[in-house]
Amino acid sequence: MARARRRGGRRTALGRAERAELSSVPPRGWRLAAGSPFSPGDPRLGWGPSHQEPIIDSKTFAATLARWCQEKKAEEISVHAVAERLGLAEYFLLVTGLNKNHVRALENELHMRGKAIGQRHHPVEGGELHWWVVLDFDDVVVHILQPEARAYYDLDRLYRDCPRLDWEAVPVTEDLHAAEA
Repeated sequence: MARARRRGGRRTALGRAERAELSSVPPRGWRLAAGSPFSPGDPRLGWGPSHQEPIIDSKTFAATLARWCQEKKAEEISVHAVAERLGLAEYFLLVTGLNKNHVRALENELHMRGKAIGQRHHPVEGGELHWWVVLDFDDVVVHILQPEARAYYDLDRLYRDCPRLDWEAVPVTEDLHAAEA
């Protein structure tokens, strides 16, 4: 749906050039200081497209996320290598949280510690009910489920043909493992 602007009390549709210009404009309330070395679409500012290289490889990141979940007393932690089967991610991390509050705590922990090491995820799916929460870090997708949801959807059976990663055997550097928000 095209954005509209007001002109003389009427709303008129924005043209293609005006919509393209808006996509490179910072969020409302953000202003660039006079003489700033940044341009409005600069990825270092936190809006617009970002093409940054990941700071750790996806296998190590998946193992690190699994360890963080283990520290928060998550149960039934499994990491599946899904790259060949799905092509949309390299690893799926399946985790069971004991209840709604535990799922929320796991989500928050992964978000904050991932952010501390420079890993960002797409908007959280399922964050309203905390029955099944999905954090998509591009190459690693984390599914945090309550026990009833894990039994009902049975994602382990769905990905049983995908090789499992022995995440406890993957070496993780201590500075990543100890990262705090």
